[in-house]
Amino acid sequence: MQVVDTKLSNKIRNMGFVCSLLVVLIHIWHPQTGSASWWIYELTSFREIAVPYFFVASGYLLAGHVGESDWWHRALRQRVYSLLIPYFIWSVLWVAAVFFCHLLVDWEWSKHLNLTDLFGLNPFRPPAPEHLWYLRSLMFLVVISPVLVKILKWKPFLILGIALVNIFFYRGNAYGTYGYLVDRTMAAGFVFYFLLGLTLRLEVVKITSLPKIKISVAICVAVVLWIASHIIAVSSGRLTSMVLPLTQMTTLLCLYACWLLIPSIEWPQWLTSLAFPIYLSHWTFIQLGVNKIFSNATPISLLMKITVALTGSVVFAMVIKKILNGYSKWFFGGR
Repeated sequence: MQVVDTKLSNKIRNMGFVCSLLVVLIHIWHPQTGSASWWIYELTSFREIAVPYFFVASGYLLAGHVGESDWWHRALRQRVYSLLIPYFIWSVLWVAAVFFCHLLVDWEWSKHLNLTDLFGLNPFRPPAPEHLWYLRSLMFLVVISPVLVKILKWKPFLILGIALVNIFFYRGNAYGTYGYLVDRTMAAGFVFYFLLGLTLRLEVVKITSLPKIKISVAICVAVVLWIASHIIAVSSGRLTSMVLPLTQMTTLLCLYACWLLIPSIEWPQWLTSLAFPIYLSHWTFIQLGVNKIFSNATPISLLMKITVALTGSVVFAMVIKKILNGYSKWFFGGR
């Protein structure tokens, strides 16, 4: 196994915690497009770097074992524990919570659940708690990782280039019935980031030899692209097809800038270890609590909602870990 430098390891964990909070922001119900609340909410557009970062980090950590004896089989066994078991547990807990709430309030959600939702077994549909699509997609990428590694070593620039172009113009709904399968189960829109993580660790492309972008330049360009994409988004002209490419470029630049901004000093271990628990548990807290109680109608109510969502998700994860004690490893994949 390739040893990760201490400062880099700290940075990976710190960034993971920050991105877990950004995922919480993603799952707050969006205000109406063009409203004052919407513009305020969109100031947190950098939240979109969260899932791409998790794919980069996952690819990077997996690549540290590539080349070891029986690395792929060991990676699969480990992901069964760290991904699949939490995936099934939280799927069942979510369905149980929805049916329990349905006894109290006639919620529409419960009418759309079936047995395949219970365990997220239908690749053409989202899992019962939709945020778990990431675990299912990551497992798929780990399964095909030997193929991805071979292609990367063969033609790194070609495969990275194709994957990069794909994120700018890819639209899952273009595949009709197969849209969700291609979009989320197979993670077509995120393969580039997983490949990037593999590339950084395997060094099939000498990243250090590539030209660097100053952080100030990255932020300025990202701001310009953000403004352009949002002005286009609220319009109804022919340029609306440009929103996706502009948004993806903004995400790439923000991911780069945020990575440089994240300190490499060690944050408290109890805090950074909450990243995955927050990711897994926040959906229940947000969807069954925050989104139902708080409104997006005014900027003040939205800011209150964001504050409660972020602090509450951290506390919620901490409380669950405390209650479960030794059993929390099964719920959170050993985190």
